Amino acid sequence: DPGPVLAERIARRVDAMLAGGWVEEVERLARDVPPDAPAWNASGYGAVRDVVAGRLTLAAARERIVIETRQYAKRQR
Repeated sequence: DPGPVLAERIARRVDAMLAGGWVEEVERLARDVPPDAPAWNASGYGAVRDVVAGRLTLAAARERIVIETRQYAKRQR
């Protein structure tokens, strides 16, 4: 567990990125970036790609990104 303060910061950051147009960014990138490009491995992009493809709701993607980021933060500690 990365701790409650860090967990809240992660959640706020994910919300800010989604509100700031992350889904629209992925829609644009998907037109030009090959599906197997290493850039898609960046944190959260897989979940947002699933939203764009209709495989995941935005709420489910948000939750997945928050969890994955918290797990990453824990490994980094």
